Amino acid sequence: FTEIHDATVANVDITNSSVSGRYDVGILAGSNSEGGVIRNVSTGGTVVGADNVGGIIGYNIDSGVVTQSSSSASIAVSPADRDTPRAGGLVGGNYDGAIINQSYAIGDVDGVGRAGGLLGENFNNSRVAYSYATGSVNGSEYITGGLVGGNYRGSTVTLSYWDTNTSGLSTSAGDATGLTTAQMTGETAETNMSGLNFNSVWQTQPDGYPVLTQETSISDGGTTVPPEIRGDVSDEQYAAVLDGDDTLAASNLADAINGWADNGKVNGTDIGAFELSK
Repeated sequence: FTEIHDATVANVDITNSSVSGRYDVGILAGSNSEGGVIRNVSTGGTVVGADNVGGIIGYNIDSGVVTQSSSSASIAVSPADRDTPRAGGLVGGNYDGAIINQSYAIGDVDGVGRAGGLLGENFNNSRVAYSYATGSVNGSEYITGGLVGGNYRGSTVTLSYWDTNTSGLSTSAGDATGLTTAQMTGETAETNMSGLNFNSVWQTQPDGYPVLTQETSISDGGTTVPPEIRGDVSDEQYAAVLDGDDTLAASNLADAINGWADNGKVNGTDIGAFELSK
């Protein structure tokens, strides 16, 4: 998309992509605005642009939300005629009340202005929370950060993390926490990244970084729960396949929910997860 405006895009996986442009460049969309919601989206590939360049979207503005999403894309900023171009592994610029929540980026970022492993610039009462980044961040001429390059005008970065080893940086804008690779991988991640909700939203990996629960399939008593039926259940219809043959109707799904974990709301959208009972 060129622009997502007052709309929701959810449950999308884009791989092996190559996107290039000038301003506001991302694999899913150039920009997300006016309360647009991007949820459960993952991207991979390469993105090249001159300003506001990100793995999922280039420019998140005016209460736009990116939640429970991830990117492995490599980001590069070409020479630009703007003084401080922005580049991030997930989003280039986060502006005017925009939100990045429960998301991560693992791709490398090569910028020439404000560059961050997750986000280039957080500006004007915007928020980043419950997120992390691991990619290498190379910047010149201005500001770089392991998680966020710049954080300004009442914006906040909370309960979020970056890998000081792989990023090559010991600092980040906002109240983010730098950890080593060993501290962010395996079961130790649950202790060291205590701001993340490992009860329902995140899962540790034996030899890797945490992933979002919705990105995995869990076997429980012979029942496989596909990723597409995990997550926000408000105003949505789901069906589950049990043991490969029997189908659980969407109308009966509530009877099979085990411990719906409501993690709050973002712009009126319920954020949480559930599991099918045994």
